[in-house]
Amino acid sequence: MKFSMMFERLFFVTCAGFFGLAEAKPWWEDPTLKYDEHLTGIYGAVDPHYMNKDESDQYLAFGTGSGGGTIYLYSIPALIAGASSNDVAPIAQGDMTNYWSTAWKGIAVSDDLGRVFSGQTGNKPDHTSFPVTGSWVRNVNTFNVTNDPLNVYFDGCDFGHTSEFLFSDVYGSANASVPKYTSIVKWNVTNLLNNGIGLTTNTVFVTSLVRIRNVSSYYIGGKDLVYYGEGNEESTIKTKAVCVYDPDLNEAITLVSIDRTGEVIAPVSGKYPDVDIMNVKVGGVGLGQMHLYIQCNDGTLYVYNLNADGKSVGELVKRFSSAEIKTLVGEPNLPRVRNFEVTNDERFAFILNKPGSENGGDARTRLHVLWAPPRGTVMLIRE
Repeated sequence: MKFSMMFERLFFVTCAGFFGLAEAKPWWEDPTLKYDEHLTGIYGAVDPHYMNKDESDQYLAFGTGSGGGTIYLYSIPALIAGASSNDVAPIAQGDMTNYWSTAWKGIAVSDDLGRVFSGQTGNKPDHTSFPVTGSWVRNVNTFNVTNDPLNVYFDGCDFGHTSEFLFSDVYGSANASVPKYTSIVKWNVTNLLNNGIGLTTNTVFVTSLVRIRNVSSYYIGGKDLVYYGEGNEESTIKTKAVCVYDPDLNEAITLVSIDRTGEVIAPVSGKYPDVDIMNVKVGGVGLGQMHLYIQCNDGTLYVYNLNADGKSVGELVKRFSSAEIKTLVGEPNLPRVRNFEVTNDERFAFILNKPGSENGGDARTRLHVLWAPPRGTVMLIRE
């Protein structure tokens, strides 16, 4: 023999990329519910709409209601590391009774500023600015922030790359130059550390859509791009557009139209599934292949390849029906699912459900953590 002794080397190769030996798969290639968190201490009616994270994937924030509710802030690394249900406590949570009378719905998180910022659906621009650390104390580290003009109200919102700007929809407006539902506003972020005006108008872009729901901003190709969809609730509209807005050029491009005409709901003639676009997200920024995630109001989820410029899409690579999403999170009797977020490496996704007791389901509201679990192969090599 060439060698006087024989030894063994054991290699463990996993699909999760452990030890750098293999590339991780996105969660949707082998979707599995890792675990979930049962939310406690919820105030008021529960109807979660939007969740959001910071650009560096450290914080996940969401509100539980459209007319009140509770805001929760979680550590994304802690959620990723969690192994079983209710392992992870939120960093902080707060309800409107402890702060200001507002109707929290949309939310934005800034790692640059270290702030969580609430959208709202009330009758005044009454946002709340929280720190990314607990505990939240009114008028000490948590403030009532308004925007100028005061007669424009928004819920869906997201910070730009440097947090110098905040992008939002327009939920309500008494200002003719800022039409409600159809506008995207670029706000200057001036002061989130005191009560009073913290946002001033920079640019207003009036879109061709009937209604914009949530907006999501990503730094692609050296600029902020803002993604959104047609959120009109009219059930007879057959297709809904998903668009990207380029603030530098002040122009919008339609990326794709979601067409569900083949899903007519019997026996109601002419009534179509709930194609209302609630959330548009992007994963994989800076990692080679980006993906565009489009969530309808009933929970149906589309995943498209997103081209490098962020302004055009490739093929549809995955589609989950509403029933498949509900089954995936272990609650097939849920009503609508209108809340979604994904980590930038796309290994993990988060879904928050509305309570399902009205349809015979579980009455609890849970934060569901989805992933593609590691799949390993053990190879024994003799020399």
